[in-house]
Amino acid sequence: MKQSNKNKKFRVFLRKAPRDCVHLVLTINYSGASFRGLQIQTHAPTHHTVEGVLLQAMKDVGLIDQISKGTIAGDDHHLGRSCRTDRGVHALKNVVALFATKAAFEKLGGVEGIKEKLNHALLPLVRVAQVTVVSANFIPRQCCSRRVYWYMMPLYAMVAPCDSWETLFKAHPDLSTALDHCAHGTTKEGVRFWDMNASSEAELSNPSLKLIVEKVNQCNELLQKYIVGYHRFHNFSVDVDNVRGTVNAKVIHPNDGKAARFIHRCTVAPFVYLIPSDGVPPSLREYHLSTASNPEELSGSSPSVLPYLVFQIEGTSFLFNMIRKIVGCVLAVLRGVREGMMEESLSPSMRVSTPLAPGPYLMLSHSFFKNYDSNLPEGGVFRPLAQEWEGAVAEETESFRWSVICKDIVGSDLNQLPPLDTILQARDHYWKERRPHTAEEDTHLPGEGEGRKGDRGAESVGDDAFPSTVEGAQLVRPTGATR
Repeated sequence: MKQSNKNKKFRVFLRKAPRDCVHLVLTINYSGASFRGLQIQTHAPTHHTVEGVLLQAMKDVGLIDQISKGTIAGDDHHLGRSCRTDRGVHALKNVVALFATKAAFEKLGGVEGIKEKLNHALLPLVRVAQVTVVSANFIPRQCCSRRVYWYMMPLYAMVAPCDSWETLFKAHPDLSTALDHCAHGTTKEGVRFWDMNASSEAELSNPSLKLIVEKVNQCNELLQKYIVGYHRFHNFSVDVDNVRGTVNAKVIHPNDGKAARFIHRCTVAPFVYLIPSDGVPPSLREYHLSTASNPEELSGSSPSVLPYLVFQIEGTSFLFNMIRKIVGCVLAVLRGVREGMMEESLSPSMRVSTPLAPGPYLMLSHSFFKNYDSNLPEGGVFRPLAQEWEGAVAEETESFRWSVICKDIVGSDLNQLPPLDTILQARDHYWKERRPHTAEEDTHLPGEGEGRKGDRGAESVGDDAFPSTVEGAQLVRPTGATR
C-alpha cells in the first residue's frame, strides 16, 4: 500500500537548533563488507547496518537516550545522512547529522570527547573521523553538492579471457615482475604504485605493461564519449527483466525525470596500485572476534601484492546501481562486447539490459559541501567542512582507505570473507553477550527465523564475480605519494 504524504516525515529547514540542543555532524569512515548498508532498517536488527551500530554507540556513551524500532526515540533529533551506501559498499568521510542535547554534548567533553568515546565503543570497521558543530539548517543530503566514488578494478577484469588472478598471471607470466620493477611511486600509507604517465620507453616496450596502458586509454575514451556530461541513465539502474512480474519502485523509466543525470568527471586513473594480499582482512578479523576464534595469516597461490586500477566518477547524485552498471558496461566492451551497446543503453527510447559489476569493490571516496561552506560567514561560529577535514582527519581517512577498506576488498576478491549472513549471525550472538539491552531495542522485529529469512538489505549485491566471458573526480595523484 502506498504511504500517504501526511504520514511521511520530512526533514525541515531550521533557522536555529531546537531549544537546549546542538547540531552535530559525524564524519565517518567504514568498511561495508559486513553490513547491510549504511541506513538503519526497521525490518532487521539494528546492528546489521553501519548507522545502527553508530546509534548503539551513541546510546552507550550517552549522546542519545533511547533507540526505538531501529532509530532514535523521539522526533527532535532530525537524523540525516549525505550518502546512503548500499550493502557491501564502503565509504570515506560520509556524513551523519543529528541534534543532541547541550547537556550530553558538554558532559561528553565536546566534539573531541564525543569522537574519542564513540570510537572506543564502535567496531574497528567503523571510525568517527571528526565531530563538527554545524548550523541548524544543515541537511546532509541536500547540502552535499557533489560526490566522488572509487571502484577498485582488479586488473584481470579488464583483460579477456582472464576471470581470476590465476588466469591473469598464467596468461602474462612476466606481469608481476614487470610491475614490481616499474612501481616507483609510494603512497604515504606505504602502497606502491606504477605511474603510467611517468613510464620510460623501455617499460612500455613490455607487452604486458603496454596492454594495460592500451586498456586504460580505451576505457577513458569510452567514458569521455558516453558517460561524461548530461545523459539519461534509465538503463543503468534496476532492470525491468529482473522484476519477475512485480512492480518494483526502483525501476526508472526512459521518460522519468529521475533518469537525467550530469556526470562531471569519469575516468580510470593512470596508476596501478600494488595492494598487499597477505594478512587478515579486517572484516574477517571482526568475524573471528564474534566467534571467539583465532584468525590466522592467510596464504595462497596469489602473489603477495595484487594490481588494481581506480575508476573514479564524480556527480551530484546517482541512481541505484548506476555506478556499478557503468563499470559493468565499460568492462564488457573492453572484454569484447560491441561498443554499440553503450550508445543503445543511453538511448532515450530504448530499454536495454546492462551488466552489473560486483558491489564489494565500490567506495564513496569524497563528498563536497561547497555551497554550505561558501555561505558561512568568515570568522563565524561554524567552520567549513572542507577545513574540518584537513590535516589529521585527511591522514586518518587515507590510512583507513588502504589499511581497512582495500584489505577487505582484496579479501572479498580472494573469497576469504564468509558470506554476509554468516558474519551477521555471528554478530547477533556476540551482541547478545556484549549488549544484552540490544533485545530491548529490537522488540519490534519478528521472532527468530520468522519473517527474517529473506532479509537482504538496501541492495542485493548478486553474483560478486566478474564474468568469465563477455556474455555473462578530478584526477589527482595519490595523497602523500612520492616518486
